[in-house]
Amino acid sequence: MVPRGRMAAGMKQNLFEESGRAYVVWTLLLAALLCGGIVANVVLHRQVARWRDTNPAFHWAEAERMIAERDYMGAKLELARALASAPERPEPHEVSGRLHYALQQWDQALAAYRQAIAMGGRNPHLHGRALWCLVHLGRYEEAAELGVAALEEGIEAPNLKRYVGDAYRRADQPVRAIPFYETALLETPKSLDLMNHLAAAYRAAGLNDKADDMLQRIDEATAQLESLLAPGE
Repeated sequence: MVPRGRMAAGMKQNLFEESGRAYVVWTLLLAALLCGGIVANVVLHRQVARWRDTNPAFHWAEAERMIAERDYMGAKLELARALASAPERPEPHEVSGRLHYALQQWDQALAAYRQAIAMGGRNPHLHGRALWCLVHLGRYEEAAELGVAALEEGIEAPNLKRYVGDAYRRADQPVRAIPFYETALLETPKSLDLMNHLAAAYRAAGLNDKADDMLQRIDEATAQLESLLAPGE
């Protein structure tokens, strides 16, 4: 018979060897899983990069971000990619308009905005931005006509009525500016800037009573604003 001590030692030796083999197996399995995960991540990264490079929305969104950061060269590169892959979409033309507007390239911005509008761009600011391109070019009456046409089409664009009034005012046509300023003021009745423009238009049109009434309204609105801003006693 094998002595008990030797038997116990043998069992311990076998247990140690089995534990060692199990450790090696688990280590290899973990290494395999880790390598597989790395490979999977590499494949996923490549797929995401491929999707990104072929997705025009990614590129015009990147161009918008770069315009906001004044990285105009980067924005040009991203826009070139967006326009190359989706020339039929209005969005890259709209973003192109923003880029040229930021660079004060009014003719190019106007062309881009008009292209976006023609392609059915849904951004409500498009017509207003195109209008202001014309204003910057000194084509005031054309700017007003663009805005009027948009309003007649039922375009609901922020501040568009006021922009039409501004264009007519710059074209020295206060009588035509007045109804647009009046409508705009109904929509934003506390705008002191609009009140001042409307008072000036009334005065230029010879409507002195209305001008005086508007100046009185401005004084009252200014006093109310000052009272709200004054520190408590």
